[in-house]
Amino acid sequence: MRTYIITHWRPIAGVIVLGGVALFLLFWRLGGLVPAYSTNEFNTYNQALSFHALLDNPTNMPYSLLVHAAAWLHPHSILVSRIVSASLAFLVLALFYWLIQHWHGHRIAWMASMLFATSTRFLHTARLGTAQILLFGLFGLIVYGVWLKGRSKLRFAVPVSLFVACLLVYIPGMIWFVVAGLIWQWRAIADKIWKTPVWITLPVVLPALALLFPLGWSIVKTPKLAMTFLGLPQHFPHLGDLWHNLYNIPLSLFYTHSTITSDLGTPALLTLDSFAIIMFIFGCYLYIRRLKMVRANFLIAIFGIGIALITLGTMTVNVLLPFIYVIIAAGVTYLLGQWMVVFPRNVFARSTGIVLLSFVIALCCIYNFRRYFVAWPTSPTTRTIFSRELS
Repeated sequence: MRTYIITHWRPIAGVIVLGGVALFLLFWRLGGLVPAYSTNEFNTYNQALSFHALLDNPTNMPYSLLVHAAAWLHPHSILVSRIVSASLAFLVLALFYWLIQHWHGHRIAWMASMLFATSTRFLHTARLGTAQILLFGLFGLIVYGVWLKGRSKLRFAVPVSLFVACLLVYIPGMIWFVVAGLIWQWRAIADKIWKTPVWITLPVVLPALALLFPLGWSIVKTPKLAMTFLGLPQHFPHLGDLWHNLYNIPLSLFYTHSTITSDLGTPALLTLDSFAIIMFIFGCYLYIRRLKMVRANFLIAIFGIGIALITLGTMTVNVLLPFIYVIIAAGVTYLLGQWMVVFPRNVFARSTGIVLLSFVIALCCIYNFRRYFVAWPTSPTTRTIFSRELS
């Protein structure tokens, strides 16, 4: 253990620093950055307090159950819903770091994670007491799938995957991603099921399937909820509305906050900063050159399904946010790799490139920090939206 720490002290130190920064960003002034709470937060909290309401409409049930448990520990405080969101976001950041270091190494993972952690849209989603944070659950499932790859001897792989999938179907529209994953890996899944002993499968599979009871019960009582869980609108939108939603996807990423995501209250600001946009373009170029890679095809499928649901108006662009930063990480890898190719043996030039890149990323992080923690709370629109107190 001591030898491992000495050998890997830099990555370990980086993880500790990143974890401290993430905790600060997610929990600092969590209840006092804005005057009060938004209507969405208020409604989400009230929905989570009643088990009867959850049975009638179990939409986003995993989040509601966590808020219900937190409210039991600390009653009469909407702040607990924000704490739940921030805690889940911290887990998402940990998974993001693991995935990027698995694909690109610790250095790129640290840089990309800092960019992701300080991005305004991520912070807004992570620090609000709404179920939007559950959209990052898709990313968690993908990371779990990557971790399982090559671990064929894990006996609990299929039961745990089933348990996670049963929770994800409570998120509107997420079932399409689950089905796509099942179709894509059906042979591997079938093989794992065949090799998993029954004494391991049944104790996990039966409770996992029992999780679907509230879903079936609510659909039987209110058939219209089936469309909600499928991520489909109750009434099919007009062609003009579809085009408007499709057009606003790149607009919400590369220009303004407030087109698709509600409660932002600060129009005409970049969702991605200029450096992140350039890295996103580089990352797309890198993946286009490597379309035969499994991860490239999987990202295409995720973006395809996500864009279709966003166009229908039933999902926000937040579901794609972690994957956008996965591509940004690939762009940073490409940029740094090109620099190293130009200076393959010049240690000073190589170090200078890393320092300059780190300096630019630090400037981006500071800019995003000020944009969220300084500019956004002082906006008149923000103060109007966040004005509800728990009576």
